[in-house]
Amino acid sequence: STYRAKTVGELVPLTEDLPDSPSESALAQPSPGTLRPSRGSQRVVGGKATSSAAIAVMGGANRAGDWTLPGTYVATAVMGGVELDLRNAKFTQHETTIWCNVLMGGIGIVVPYDVEVRVHGIPIMGGIGLDGDAPVRNDPDVPIVHIRGIVVMGGVGAEYRSWKDDDEDE
Repeated sequence: STYRAKTVGELVPLTEDLPDSPSESALAQPSPGTLRPSRGSQRVVGGKATSSAAIAVMGGANRAGDWTLPGTYVATAVMGGVELDLRNAKFTQHETTIWCNVLMGGIGIVVPYDVEVRVHGIPIMGGIGLDGDAPVRNDPDVPIVHIRGIVVMGGVGAEYRSWKDDDEDE
């Protein structure tokens, strides 16, 4: 038995049938509602950005899925809304700034747990902020996203969200 073992050699028969490492398919496919393993520093890929701005004037704009943000991204909402989902996003630089310009509208930003968010802004008859506390991370090289801007009679809200399927209501 494990408790009676006095040497490492006596433990070998107990561990012979265990796999050497988890399979790649087990790591790539988390069960629904759980967090994926931290990809933190792997999100910084350099290269070329796939989108540099989202603008909504009396309408809506949405950025989600597999996309790459530049060092500076501009989101503008004038009597409309912008939704940015960073859960599958990559970054050209370690630090990215999302400039939010809002006039009687709103910008919502969904952030994965392996990205650090810092919010700085000027709300005038509106609000700008991050819902919830930042999660504890063990990767010092996670991307940092600065959310900055001016909000007039509107709102900018960022929130950490898990890797649940997009079809599920939260």
